[in-house]
Amino acid sequence: MADSHWLLQQEAASLTVQLAGLSSEEAVKAFLTQHATALAGKPVALTVTHTIQGTRYNLFYGVFDSLEQARTAIEALPTELRTNQP
Repeated sequence: MADSHWLLQQEAASLTVQLAGLSSEEAVKAFLTQHATALAGKPVALTVTHTIQGTRYNLFYGVFDSLEQARTAIEALPTELRTNQP
């Protein structure tokens, strides 16, 4: 799994899809385990943000050249990965 540095290395005009915003590393592990088959071989990145409200773990999927490509990729995701409305 990639990290925020990998995301920043992508073309500035590229888009990615946020799959989830989670509150703990354990939740990230559980999410990835639950969706391992659907995400196998796909580019996934994790970023961590720290705010006054706490730490947030954000999972991103793919790198797309256009909004249309990103929307098509979202539609192709299994239903359980679309429940958070990426």
